[in-house]
Amino acid sequence: MVKGIHQLSLGVWFQRIRDNEDTGSGRLGTATFTSLTTFLQGNVSTFSVLPNPTPLGWRSWFGAWYAEDVIKLRSNLTLRAGIRHEFTTGGMRASAAPPTT
Repeated sequence: MVKGIHQLSLGVWFQRIRDNEDTGSGRLGTATFTSLTTFLQGNVSTFSVLPNPTPLGWRSWFGAWYAEDVIKLRSNLTLRAGIRHEFTTGGMRASAAPPTT
């Protein structure tokens, strides 16, 4: 929106994140090696898995808004000023149970 020497800009953004995973996600197993040599040879000393992963359902809202004014003071001088705010509801479990660590 332009009014005289001012050019105003406004904007908003919202996004809902749903992350359905479990405590075993990304951990198909853990391999332990006794040394760099055994690692390079592919000789695993121990291997463990998580047999019964706990289901998690994380939900969160992310958002942002901004306002900006571009002021043309002279033909060779422009002042740009604005404000921006970003926020989130944080990670919340889809169920009523508190998150586990």
